[in-house]
Amino acid sequence: MAKELTDEQWIKQNRGLGPNEARAQGLCWHCGGNKILFWVFGGEQGRTVCPECKGTGKACP
Repeated sequence: MAKELTDEQWIKQNRGLGPNEARAQGLCWHCGGNKILFWVFGGEQGRTVCPECKGTGKACP
C-alpha cells in the first residue's frame, strides 16, 4: 500500500506555532491545539495523543 503523504508532508501536519505563540492563543504549547502529534519512525507514519494536554488542545495551567 502506497503512502498518501510523504514523510515530510506527514510531519508538517504538526502545527508550526512556537510555545509562546500557542500559549498566547490559549493552545497547548506542545501540539499547538492539534490534540495529536504526527511522527515518522523507521519508515512508519503514526500519530499519538499529545502527552502534554492529554488531547484537549488547550493550554495547560
